[in-house]
Amino acid sequence: MVAASIDTATALALATPFKVATAGMAVRNAWIGHANVAGIQAAALAQEGEPLGAIAGESLGQLLGVLSVEELTAGLGGELAISGGYFKRHASCSYTHPPADAALAVYAERGRVEPEAVESIKVESHHLASALRGCNWPTRMAAMFSIPYVVAVILRTGECGPESFDETHRRDEKIARLAAKMTVSLDSELDAKLPAHRAARLRVFWVGGEETVVEVENPIGDADFHPLSDDALLDKSVSLLGDRNEAVLVHQLCEELLQSRDVAAVLAQLRNCALKDGHRVG
Repeated sequence: MVAASIDTATALALATPFKVATAGMAVRNAWIGHANVAGIQAAALAQEGEPLGAIAGESLGQLLGVLSVEELTAGLGGELAISGGYFKRHASCSYTHPPADAALAVYAERGRVEPEAVESIKVESHHLASALRGCNWPTRMAAMFSIPYVVAVILRTGECGPESFDETHRRDEKIARLAAKMTVSLDSELDAKLPAHRAARLRVFWVGGEETVVEVENPIGDADFHPLSDDALLDKSVSLLGDRNEAVLVHQLCEELLQSRDVAAVLAQLRNCALKDGHRVG
């Protein structure tokens, strides 16, 4: 049944260019929704007794890349893939997070950076991140997928939260001027560290000849590198929800999900939290 579900799911995969995200198109937000629906549909179709058609070999092995069959069962029953992820510290594409952490280190040392104080800025990273070099941000999404924007907004404000991508920040002249002084390039040494490490190096060349270099091996929050503590996760929830009691309740309900025999009841309470005070439910 599992094999049939996986095989069927591969026929429902999206094949869309990454430019959808870097251009700031809102359709990118529908990807995860489509994946969830496809997973449910695949399981339902498999239960109907659909015969295996070896679709995965063509869709994943020809149309969308190379299929490594052994990876489908690697660690099965012993490792949970979700335990290898991380909680996002910044409200932007994960590939921007190492440069963002480096920019925070510069801000911690220098405070707010004025464009007039900077000669140029160079960000070096792996091939997955080096394409995120856009300097045009017509939408929030476009800014979230731009390393120049993320680094510049942090150098100016010391943070990269949801509000950092509003229209006021995207139209900020000094953020734009800092971003315009920035180049993003591929570094072969950092690229070779993939997939174990998603490293980035930030070089700031100051007016007067001084240089600041910060290299980040992996983003803060990475489960294998610098996982966020329970207190840090709660603080992040408070910053997003705006109410500590509400944040504590959400955390408690999430813990209940792991043990509950009736997840529908717990999810209903989570939904009530989302509806409270006008929070938007996705």
